[in-house]
Amino acid sequence: MLFDKIGFTIDIEFSVWIGNRNQGGRKIVWILSLGNEHLLGQDGLKYRRYAYMIMLITEEKTFMAIATIPVPVEMEALAISTGIDCNNPGIFSEYCDYFNKMFKTFSAAHLVNFAY
Repeated sequence: MLFDKIGFTIDIEFSVWIGNRNQGGRKIVWILSLGNEHLLGQDGLKYRRYAYMIMLITEEKTFMAIATIPVPVEMEALAISTGIDCNNPGIFSEYCDYFNKMFKTFSAAHLVNFAY
């Protein structure tokens, strides 16, 4: 797969390909992918790279938007294993701020859909 060769693996559970031949062959593609290797940040933390790509495709043109963000491995592990209550974040308020930035970044790319 192409993404594996450039250092990313597609998360099939959160990726969608939709095509409609009845509407001129228009297609929409949403792809969430994860970097295959960790990055070492200037702060000494390990990070995973997330990339979210959306493509709007017709026979005449293609439009693509990509959003990327590195997420600290320990933050990701905590969120997956125990969850983080960002309504009452307590000591995890910095994590909630970071995840909020992540969701805003990906939402901005996703909202390109409305141009289709």
